[in-house]
Amino acid sequence: MSRTKIIAGSKLSYVISAKSATSHMNLGSAIYGWLRSWLIILSLVFGAGNGFTAVIGFQDLPSGSCSPSVASDLSSGGFDFSGNPASPNLSVCDPGVLQNNTSAALINAGFNSILTMSASDGSFFSLQSFYAGTRTTLFDPNSESSSFNSTGLEVVGTYVDGTNIVETFEFDFLNWDQFTLSDVFGGLVSVTFTALGEGIRPQFLIDDIVVNEVVNVAEPGSFLLLIYSFFGMILLRQGNIFGVIRRKVDWPHQPEQHRLQ
Repeated sequence: MSRTKIIAGSKLSYVISAKSATSHMNLGSAIYGWLRSWLIILSLVFGAGNGFTAVIGFQDLPSGSCSPSVASDLSSGGFDFSGNPASPNLSVCDPGVLQNNTSAALINAGFNSILTMSASDGSFFSLQSFYAGTRTTLFDPNSESSSFNSTGLEVVGTYVDGTNIVETFEFDFLNWDQFTLSDVFGGLVSVTFTALGEGIRPQFLIDDIVVNEVVNVAEPGSFLLLIYSFFGMILLRQGNIFGVIRRKVDWPHQPEQHRLQ
């Protein structure tokens, strides 16, 4: 249904119709889609950057016979580590003390092992692989510990929106093995390793964690180009808006009345 309103004494007429309302709704949807696209572009430009691969081997920390603990939280290789809140004791163990690790390895001891890591600078990162194994008898890595034996690990990656991805790995008895994550373990803000097992306090050791960290740096040239493009798109969109208004208005050189069929 259409309705025409004529303003007396003027050659300018406005056409108000259901079709006009629909056009404005389409215009609003288009502007929303355009703004959403630019937000995505901005997040990609400023959320992405140069990546580098690193191996966290805890060689930059003091190590020994795993006692006493180093700290309740620590940093190594550009990453922060924290333990189980109920018992956050972290220690760096020499080879042969609690496992057949070939170099210093990290353990969250005291209660069941829960180890959380995140980039010290807050960058996103990917987890590629790590070495791990259950805690064994003290100074006898070939003997199982009934209290601390762990059968595997649950690895939980957390994304910036709070959602998670989970993978589970089984230990080969007392062996010290490498475990590789799937390709989807990327773009993370943190990773939590939790010991699995039937022991009273299942614990594990971990070492040589391979990560790929993304440094959030935008180049100055890209930033200026983005600004110019942004304002250019605004001007173009303004032109489209004015065009829609002109199509809704009969200007003086047109007939006095414009009635829709």
